[in-house]
Formats: sequence, structure tokens, C-alpha cells
Amino acid sequence: MLGLQYQYECPRDTVDGGKVSLEKLPLEWRKKLAEAAVILDNEAVLAVVDGLRQEYPAEAGVLAGLLDEFRFDAIQALYSD
Repeated sequence: MLGLQYQYECPRDTVDGGKVSLEKLPLEWRKKLAEAAVILDNEAVLAVVDGLRQEYPAEAGVLAGLLDEFRFDAIQALYSD
């Protein structure tokens, strides 16, 4: 037995210490994001994130972090919250 212990990084689905919400994003963007996350389409999620960067930088940053970690489940959960 190696006796290894894992230390997990803090979740990236937060902004300023609070849970991020996609409610203020336009419905069209939220739908595109959810559809891309359901089919695990990395490029489509990235396209949505890039489209959000200028007007919604905090949300785009959180989504990009989740995408970097292939956390499509967390992206889908943000849509349904």
C-alpha cells in the first residue's frame, strides 16, 4: 500500500466566492451552451464561451475553467439551476 492521499482543488464553478449563475445570460446563449454540453462538444462550448467573454467575463472565465477540466456535467448543472 502506497498510502497516497489526494488533495482536490477548489471547485471552479464559483465567481467572487459565490455560486455562478447563468440566469443573466441571454436565453439563446444558455440554450447553445446546454446543447453543446449535453453532446460533449468541446468546440461548441468554447465558441459560446468566446462569445460571452466581452460582456460576461466572470461567467466566461468560470465556464472556460470547467471546460478545461472537461466538466460538462457541471456546465449542464449550471444551466438547470
